[in-house]
Amino acid sequence: MDRDSVQALTNRAAVYLTLDQYDKAAEDCQLAIETGKRTKADSKVMSRAYERLGKVKFQQKLYGEAIAALERVEEGFLSENAAKMLAEAEAFRDEEIERKEAERREQEARELEQQRQQEEQRRAKEEQAKREKHIAGMAQLLEKMRQLKGEGNSFFKHESYGSAMNSYKECLTTFEALDLEVLEPSQVEESTNLQSICRLNIAACCIKSQSSYSDAVAMCNLVLQRDPNNVKAIYRRSQAKFALEDFVGAISDAVSAQNLAPGDVTIASHLEVIQQAMARGREEEDHNRNNDKQDEEGDDSRDNYEQDAEGAGGQDDDGDDSGEEDREDDDGDDAEEEDREDDDGDDAEEEDREDD
Repeated sequence: MDRDSVQALTNRAAVYLTLDQYDKAAEDCQLAIETGKRTKADSKVMSRAYERLGKVKFQQKLYGEAIAALERVEEGFLSENAAKMLAEAEAFRDEEIERKEAERREQEARELEQQRQQEEQRRAKEEQAKREKHIAGMAQLLEKMRQLKGEGNSFFKHESYGSAMNSYKECLTTFEALDLEVLEPSQVEESTNLQSICRLNIAACCIKSQSSYSDAVAMCNLVLQRDPNNVKAIYRRSQAKFALEDFVGAISDAVSAQNLAPGDVTIASHLEVIQQAMARGREEEDHNRNNDKQDEEGDDSRDNYEQDAEGAGGQDDDGDDSGEEDREDDDGDDAEEEDREDDDGDDAEEEDREDD
């Protein structure tokens, strides 16, 4: 075969095409085109070579190359079959372009999704690390509360009530910094119990040091808001109210505490002290009322001044004796009261040391 013959190469390419040997067919077509360009073959011969190459590329589903080859066929030389093939190739090419574009978009979407997931994982790890650090910080604050409460108890045992109160107050401040939502249920319960204990111990310090009974009442009120039946809070509020001479409030709390803890000797003794104080108060009121009545009767009998004066002198002596007797009785009651209060305080202090 003449390798310089464009027509011969084109015909052999047709045979290879029939045999589905597309690579050899394409090679002969390329060789025919190069030969035609070198030998300056006429347009018809060159158009046949390009058309044959277009058909080969179409069978290889290389639609872009098929279109490029078929478009090189000069007008008037493109066969009807080749023209139809060109239209199909263009349609396939457009579909291929759309398919590749869709694949590109899908690939881009997958990459973006992968990046998004990686970013979410990174953020999740950061959030988890922050959460773990936050939880660890809350656990440290809870441990600090335990230590401060222990320090306060130590000061209390040594009767350093001011220092004890400072430790308990710092413990309460630490509680305010706690994030209860991240703590375990047992830790939440422990921290709130520590809060109540420190409030009760502050009340005890106020009572022991006789510094601020109103603060003691306020602390007990806070405990009772959370636990209305807290016997110790009711009892200590009664003590503080008694010191403030709010006898009605004191006895009301003492009775409530006794109802909740009927066998508590300390509460019973405290209730008795209040009752005795109220009884003495009523006696003093009666005594003052009688004195006022005697003064009024003295004003009505001024016409018999001398006689009344002698009578009044005798009454004054009797009154002095009576007053002396009253004072002796009062001194005895005060001593008894003091003894009971001391006993009550010792019991309360012992209770603080054991329970708190």
